[in-house]
Amino acid sequence: MAMCCVLLSLPVSPHAIDDPNSLDSFIRDFASNRSRRRTGRLYEVVLPANFSGIEASIVTLKSGSLWMRGANFSLFGIPPRVLPWPYVRRLEIVYENLGNWSSSYFNPPNHTLVSPVIGLIAYEEKRRRNGINSKIELNVIKDPITLHFPYISLPHHNNNVNASAVKCVGFQSNGTVEFSNVSRNRTCSVRGVGHFSLVIPTPIPTPPKQQKKKKSTAWKWWVIIGSVVLGILGLLLLIGITYKAVKGKRLGKMERQSEKSESLDCVWVGSSKMPCATSIRTQPALENAYVP
Repeated sequence: MAMCCVLLSLPVSPHAIDDPNSLDSFIRDFASNRSRRRTGRLYEVVLPANFSGIEASIVTLKSGSLWMRGANFSLFGIPPRVLPWPYVRRLEIVYENLGNWSSSYFNPPNHTLVSPVIGLIAYEEKRRRNGINSKIELNVIKDPITLHFPYISLPHHNNNVNASAVKCVGFQSNGTVEFSNVSRNRTCSVRGVGHFSLVIPTPIPTPPKQQKKKKSTAWKWWVIIGSVVLGILGLLLLIGITYKAVKGKRLGKMERQSEKSESLDCVWVGSSKMPCATSIRTQPALENAYVP
């Protein structure tokens, strides 16, 4: 199917929009406010420079035609046997490619985005008289809806990731995240509208080798210091034991020697106790005591 372009003038940037639901409504409002479009024709919405990186398209469909024939485009495909819920006679489908803004709105837990987030949002056709802008669901009866992703961008450190590690992820409006397998040619099969992308598991970071080397070197230094301290303590203990043994041996020798010697009396001189030998003096005698 051919694609036409619609040039829009948006006064704000994605930075001013807090959540993806507000972004969906914002793009849809401007995509709908234009002249009458042909039913079944996909129109490209050309966004201004402050929305650089985001692409959007819009198509109006009849519910009866969607049920009988479906709708096939290069960007997505809706098989037959699909009905809007709640039921409306005419509906609008907005296709979004968030490009480099994807990670600003969606971050799957423990996974990394490897493709832009694709939005496929259905609305009841907006009438000029009442300005209806309500979202609706697509009830898939048989075959799933297919979404084609333009490219996969693997991180440099994950160039060897197996193709089976790439998964489809669907971001539901209630905040839940659902994973499924990727079909061939970077295609995801989904059973409803919402936002979708391709992801890979986020690798668990490993500590750098330099840090391991620093930790190993520090451990070696602690072992060396501990060994030196233990050696010094052991040497001091050995010196103390040796000194005590030598001192005890000397005291024993002195005690044995004192037992063999003559015991001496002790006298106090002031506050000091001193040994004193027993003195026996020879009685004096006069040389001329006996006179003839």
